[in-house]
Amino acid sequence: MKKTNLVLATVLASILGLGSTVASAQSSDTENGWKNQSGQEHSGKRGGKRGGGKHMMKRMAKKLSLTDDQKAQIKSFRETQKAANQTLSRDEKRQAFETFLTSILTAEQQTKMAEMKAKRAARKLERQQKRAERQTTS
Repeated sequence: MKKTNLVLATVLASILGLGSTVASAQSSDTENGWKNQSGQEHSGKRGGKRGGGKHMMKRMAKKLSLTDDQKAQIKSFRETQKAANQTLSRDEKRQAFETFLTSILTAEQQTKMAEMKAKRAARKLERQQKRAERQTTS
């Protein structure tokens, strides 16, 4: 009798544990998704659902202290580029944007942008070196 009760209790506990696991797996991503500090759904560094380009532009505008006129010019250029340059490659689009950006920035902003690019390149190189070190040790 005790053995039957023990088996029954084990089966019941297993069913309850499995049921809760299945229920949590079936819930939607928005209910259990990662949240950032402001409570918004986290979708990775590269934008995801939030639109990485918009986020990048806001950050760049803040760091370069862009004027409202400059922001409007950039927005207009990006919309025109998006509509007209469907056939251009990503690198060609980037080069066109950088050329345009250089034409509207002040000398001080251009210097700041060059510093930002240099820091980004240094971080990229550092990550590549760390990755290469990990691969050689593995």
